Amino acid sequence: MIVNDSLMIILAIFIMAIMILCIVSFSTLWVKNQTRVNGLIVWYFGLFAGAIMLDCIRVVVIFGFGEYYPELDNVAYVAKIIAIFIAFTLVSEIHITLSEYIGYPQKHISLLRYYLMAIAAICASSSVYWYYTTAPDAFGFYVYQLYPILYLAIFLAYLPVAVVIFFRNLYILRSVTKKSIYNNLLIFTILSFVLVGERGYNIGAYSLLYSFLNIPIELSLIVNFVALSILSFIFIFVILKYPNLMESIGTYFSIKKLYILKDNGLLIFNYDFEEKIFLDGSVSQESLIGGFIYAITEGLKDILKACEDINSVTSGDRSFVIERGEFVFGALIVTADSPLMHRKLIEFIKILERNYKKDLENWTGEFTKFEEEKIKKWIFKILREN
Repeated sequence: MIVNDSLMIILAIFIMAIMILCIVSFSTLWVKNQTRVNGLIVWYFGLFAGAIMLDCIRVVVIFGFGEYYPELDNVAYVAKIIAIFIAFTLVSEIHITLSEYIGYPQKHISLLRYYLMAIAAICASSSVYWYYTTAPDAFGFYVYQLYPILYLAIFLAYLPVAVVIFFRNLYILRSVTKKSIYNNLLIFTILSFVLVGERGYNIGAYSLLYSFLNIPIELSLIVNFVALSILSFIFIFVILKYPNLMESIGTYFSIKKLYILKDNGLLIFNYDFEEKIFLDGSVSQESLIGGFIYAITEGLKDILKACEDINSVTSGDRSFVIERGEFVFGALIVTADSPLMHRKLIEFIKILERNYKKDLENWTGEFTKFEEEKIKKWIFKILREN
């Protein structure tokens, strides 16, 4: 037999340990930041990891204990197929969400989402149906393989989605001017496509290779597990080297504008991330925005009879994130409100007040005291790079 039992068991246990570690890491990040992108990643990776661990558990039980439980095996197959196709939809949604953050044209985006949900439902249900209504053949359902015809049909159904996502990612990458963010996004994109490719290989390539090239299924199985082990090493390396990978990407694309205002509502300066323009309150066309933000927050506080300050206001797909310091308060316009945005804004206000304490405490309206280049460095370091 081509497959070495001990090797397969070791690989399976190693892969399961790494998958659990990755799930814990991504979940911790989501609990901490609660951003939409982080939430999608937790679900997408959790479903993929769950499907991978089902394969690993099966290998340990069969190769390690020599046991086979048909009923549990069938349930595991159904769970695996459903998880994989939902994950295919979620990984597409992550890239769609990122493209929405940067203002990519959203024409027909609803149609794309409906198409993704439809093919996921059709592919998952047809896979399960064929599995239960067709007798195992030479390919052997013991390795959970789709028949070549169904596998090719699924590939063709997802091909247009892959093309759309590919061009959206090119657009996203071209919009990034910061090298570190560009590298983070490129790493995530490559890992996403590699993981999708691995799961695609896992559900049907064994039988396809056997059918057309007569490559033994056992050989395809061990190649798959070796590849998964290598991929697991890569995931751990990325998590350790880039612990804030998705946090930095989500923040970079979500924040649109920053306003810093005196506690009476007078605009001190604002920065437009899309136009890359820094303006102080003496020349900014948005000098009245401070009074508007002040009136909205204080007005809502009075209407709601709230004991605490209003820290966020949402309208449509944009939100005002508002935090106060000792002498000033800041507001961010973002596409996704989250605790992470509030922490970043608080950190920026603290640095600003620490460096300009005397000027802000006794400010008389003189805008020249604030050094544009120094403040822009803080803006990018705190709001876009961290």
